[in-house]
Amino acid sequence: MSQSLEYVPAAVLEALLDQVPETMYFIKDTRLRYVSVNEALLRRSGKRHKAEVLGHTAAELFPPPLSDNYTAQDALVISTGTGINGQLEMYLLPGGVPGWCLTYKLAVRGPDGAVTGLCGISRDLPVPDERGVVYMQLIRALEVLHEDYGQPLRISRLASLAGLSEDQFARAVQRIFGLTPKQLLIKV
Repeated sequence: MSQSLEYVPAAVLEALLDQVPETMYFIKDTRLRYVSVNEALLRRSGKRHKAEVLGHTAAELFPPPLSDNYTAQDALVISTGTGINGQLEMYLLPGGVPGWCLTYKLAVRGPDGAVTGLCGISRDLPVPDERGVVYMQLIRALEVLHEDYGQPLRISRLASLAGLSEDQFARAVQRIFGLTPKQLLIKV
């Protein structure tokens, strides 16, 4: 009855994801240049037209150290073929106001299996208010979690790195990720 789709053109994904204002979407080539973006990413870059973004790198569009972080992530995905899954990070809204997002990136592979680029999304988290402090506290714990995911990690250690009690840590992780700390450990 239905035919499986092996290939969905980037333009179709872009048009669909233009309708999701709280999620930035992008595809980049192996030289880390944007080849497809949605309206949300366009707004975050401060540009008015996609043509002003396409063909450019994060370093050309965003200020350091944010662009340095994006570039390092992209280079890692391209060189290893390994994705990034739910990385908590800060970005700047137009006007320089900080915002927070969860970023996911995957390697794009050609028919021969070679990495030909990457695609990703960054999903906005609620606008920083009193929770912005919690985001800052969680960053160090999440960095350790992502760096040492192959090692036995205890929730008490992650909570301590965040400067939170285990209960506070559990509530913060549940509120931001929709997961328990144990589920987050397993996911990573």
